[in-house]
Amino acid sequence: MSVKIYDGYKTNLSLKAIRTHCLSLNQEVRELKKVQIKRHVHDSKIEKDWEGYKKDIDFVVNDLGVNIDITLFPVNDYFLVIIYIGKIFETSKILLKIKEKLNLVFYGYWNNVDEDETCSKEEWEQRKEDWTEALGLDDDNNSGRACNNGFTISLSTNSAIDY
Repeated sequence: MSVKIYDGYKTNLSLKAIRTHCLSLNQEVRELKKVQIKRHVHDSKIEKDWEGYKKDIDFVVNDLGVNIDITLFPVNDYFLVIIYIGKIFETSKILLKIKEKLNLVFYGYWNNVDEDETCSKEEWEQRKEDWTEALGLDDDNNSGRACNNGFTISLSTNSAIDY
């Protein structure tokens, strides 16, 4: 089976530190969402009546909700990390915040094309071993899916936002 983890990361933070940073990140994402809502409402030049305003706000909140899943895989004394960002307005900005707060370093692995030229053969083999363990790829009874092998912290703005 080919493995394609182009956006894999590694962190040495403790689970407690990760949780603390994710709580902070969730608040930052919510604040960015509020800015986006205000910008959208202002740009749409909606009528000033409350029903029209509320309808437009409800559309923006529901249609432009932000979902970020940070999946952690415990391996040895560190975590491997995959981040999924769906329906987001400023992907690079929030991804940079996540990388900084969680002290993430690139740790991708793939076996469908040439290996990463920026790492040594030994590191590439270690990445292979780590991702194989993390995703259960050496277990015939395992699907290799992230959702079956890691645990996920979700950041979301799809719940009520005070605007």
